[in-house]
Amino acid sequence: MERPDRMEMRLSDAFENLDGCMEFTAVMLNINLGHNQELMAQCKQLEGYSVFVEKVRYYKKLGYAAEKAVDAAAEYCIEHDILAEFLQKNRNEVRDLILTEYNEKKHMEMERRDSRQEGLEEGLQTAAYNMLKKGLSIDLIQECTGLSKEEIHQLGENIK
Repeated sequence: MERPDRMEMRLSDAFENLDGCMEFTAVMLNINLGHNQELMAQCKQLEGYSVFVEKVRYYKKLGYAAEKAVDAAAEYCIEHDILAEFLQKNRNEVRDLILTEYNEKKHMEMERRDSRQEGLEEGLQTAAYNMLKKGLSIDLIQECTGLSKEEIHQLGENIK
């Protein structure tokens, strides 16, 4: 799926109803090849990584097996002086990591889920903290955030 260079994600997107509760947002930057050119120009390693990943995808589309696609992408990058030193020193580790732990679709799905969950938890705690500072009741805070009374009390200890 094609994503924009910059995307704002909202905490409220994870809930059906957050009426009366605070809104939190996070910015996601697309680091796929061809996106966020200014950022890539400032960080050559990040740009190199995006080229490497794009080459792995390219070789997989050509029908290469995953291991061959990674090797071909590494060869391409080394030949074109893209992360060459790193790939020469760590080529086997890179291959092993990608082959044993990296399934792009599954990885992206897990990253989105984990990021949403972390953002949700942090956002709810921040919202509860701010509600406590405004003097709202623990019952109302619990209703809005779904946090337990114990969690809310712990947050309240930080206010004192």
